[in-house]
Parts: sequence; C-alpha cells; structure tokens
Amino acid sequence: MIRLLRRLLTLIETQDTQESPPSNSTLCSYNKQPVLPQGSSPVGLQNWLSINHPEYSMSSWCFYGSLIDKQSSKMAGISTIVQQQQDFPKQPPYIAEWSLCDQDTNGYVVIPFLLSSPSKVKYKKPFKIDIDLFEKIDTLSIQLISGKMGEAGARYQLSGVDISFHLDTWQYNIILHDAFGAIQVGYGPQSFLPQYLSKEQSEAISNEYQGSVQNYLEDTEDTMQGQGSYYYSLPLLEVEHFTIKKNNQPYMAGDSGHIWVDYVVQGFTTDSLKKLGKASWRFFAIQFPASLNQQLAGPAALMISMVQANPANQWENVNTASFYYNQNNTTTNGAIRPEVVWQMDSIVFSPTKFWTAPDGSKIPVEFEITLESGNSKSLIKAKANCDNQFIPYVDKYEGIFNVTANIQTDTFEFKNLQGFAWAEVH
Repeated sequence: MIRLLRRLLTLIETQDTQESPPSNSTLCSYNKQPVLPQGSSPVGLQNWLSINHPEYSMSSWCFYGSLIDKQSSKMAGISTIVQQQQDFPKQPPYIAEWSLCDQDTNGYVVIPFLLSSPSKVKYKKPFKIDIDLFEKIDTLSIQLISGKMGEAGARYQLSGVDISFHLDTWQYNIILHDAFGAIQVGYGPQSFLPQYLSKEQSEAISNEYQGSVQNYLEDTEDTMQGQGSYYYSLPLLEVEHFTIKKNNQPYMAGDSGHIWVDYVVQGFTTDSLKKLGKASWRFFAIQFPASLNQQLAGPAALMISMVQANPANQWENVNTASFYYNQNNTTTNGAIRPEVVWQMDSIVFSPTKFWTAPDGSKIPVEFEITLESGNSKSLIKAKANCDNQFIPYVDKYEGIFNVTANIQTDTFEFKNLQGFAWAEVH
C-alpha cells in the first residue's frame, strides 16, 4: 500500500527482530464506534490527517502520480513521501523520499532522506512538513496552502531541492488542487484496513459472510487488533502548475497531471512484522478525472489492494477493491464512502505482457483486473507509461499506468472510462 512501508519491511526481513522488538506503541483495531478523533467529526479528521502520530509505530504521507510536460506531452511519475516511525530495528525515526521516473531518465531517480535527528523535520499548523537535511541543498516540503485538510477545494504545494546519487541537483515546485476530498479506505468510523488474516478469520469471511470483510467485522466482536492500519486517501489532486529543473536548467513544466495521496497510521507487533515482511503486494490507485470522462458527472476513483501471503507465515491473502464516485456519500467525519466494495474472492489480476527487469524477474507492464459483483463484471485494462519503472535499490516495480475501464455493478454502469493508475505490480 505504501512504498516506504514495503521497503522498510524488506529491510527488516533480513534482520533479527529479536534484537529490537516493537515497543509499547498503540495498535490499530476495528471498532464499531467512533472512539478516536478521526472518526467523530470533519474537524477530527482534518486534525488527524495534519499531524504525525508517534504513539503508533508509523504515520506516513505519500503523494504519488503523474505530471505531464506542456511542451512535449511527456508524462512522468513522481512521488514525495514523509514517514515518521518507531519500533523498527536499526532504522532512523524518519525516512522520506522524492523520486521521478520518465522515458528520459530511463528508470528512477530516487533521492532518499534517512533522518536520525528528528530536529531535521519541522511541523507547522494547519499542515506543513519541512525537511532540511542540508540547508538549501537537500530540502523537501509538503504543505496545505489554502482550504481545509482533506476537503475538496483544498490546495497543496510540494517543493524541494535534492541531490541525486549521480550528483545532479533536482529542484521542483508543484501546486495541487483537490477535486474530490478524502475517501475512507478501511472499515468502520476509524477506517481500519486489515493487512493480513488468520486462517480461521479467512474461512469465516469466505464461508459465512460470502467474502465480505466489512460484514464480518460488523457482525462479530473480532477487532483484528494489530492486523492493520487506519487508512485514508485523497485520490484526485489535480496539478495546477509545476516546474522541475535539473542542474538549474528547465526539465519539465506544465499545468496538468494527477496526484493520489495516502495517509496511513499503523502500529506493529513483532509477530505482524514477521508476517508482513514476507508478503508480496499488488496495489492499484486508479484515477478517473472528470475532464477525460464525459459520462461522469464528476471525478471517480478506484482502489485495489492485493496482499499475497507467504505459505510459511500461516496466514491468508487479503484482497480489497472499492469504487468512489458520489462526493455526497460521506461518513460522520466527512470522508467519502465507496459506492461499491468488491468481495475478497471476486478480484482477479491477469498479466498480459511482461518486461524483463535488470534482476531477471518478469514484470507485468500490461494487465487486466476483473471485479465481479452479483451478476455484473467490471474490467480494468492498464498499460505502463514506460517499461522501465523498476527501482533497483529494492527490486520493486511501480509507477504510472494508462487505464481504460468498464465499471459495472447491479445498480450502475460506466463504459470506457479513461484514467491513470499508480500501480505496484512486483
């Protein structure tokens, strides 16, 4: 679900977790009642999204998506990430990143920030995060510049000056406008999203609740404590204007593109670190801008997550898929509810074309996803913006895909939707 979380878990997998087990951090769990601030009101959600949560193992902001150069129409994948963390063996209290990938870079430019000193990270209300590794040389900033955090109409700025491993200096400034607002990715008032299930939980969900995690949680007393995260997204931030310079020379500039934002808070146990460290992930954050789809009255978004268990972990796969369209369909805290949630067993990923990565692995650069709901079937087709979106430092593949989709349920249908996905397909 989050790039840095998966990189972190990859590193932890090679370490002895007995050296430094998780401390007494708070664990996320499902609750039918709004027991935490983010579930109780719009103000509570705004505040939750705006601050880090050191009482948990991790709180992470991830901005990722597409930028389109106005002059050449070239599309680039870009991300800006800040993650506060604790409980991870041999890891600093903050990790962050700026990255860029397009045809000209022929792969990723990845600039990480591994911050052992929390003093290098500054917070300011209502929402601003500044990282200053070396003054005016390595900097990164995320901030709200108008409106309210998580609400449609809010505007954000991403900016920084970063030095790559090749000693190139990259400077960027991106202004974003939220066309949609925050969505509830998980279940219940706190938006709890499980990341793994026990065999007993999986069997009960499949056999007694027809694959519905939501119905299982609502009907039982199982809180799945420590098995997931509190997960919200801002799926459709439209690019108002951006500039990117390389070595003080213009590289890209324009006024179009779309960014997806994830904000995830999670508490880990030693057991959950062992389980998730050996999992494989597929993640699809799909945007359907209104400007590309005349059949839509407004923008839409589709999020699909597929967590594949390692058999040795003795836990089961977790698949989720949700479609968001009606901006008036909100929870008590103002987050937008999904119009449809597909059940665990109804999500099928089918690669149709592969690219060979530098490590020899076969990466799906074209694929289809089918989603079944009642007697209806939705079909998503995706093609990578460029083949080489491989991150050699961690042997992962993710980036921009162009998408066409037919979304069909028993109550509505949208044909030939056009959009973009940030996809992780390794």
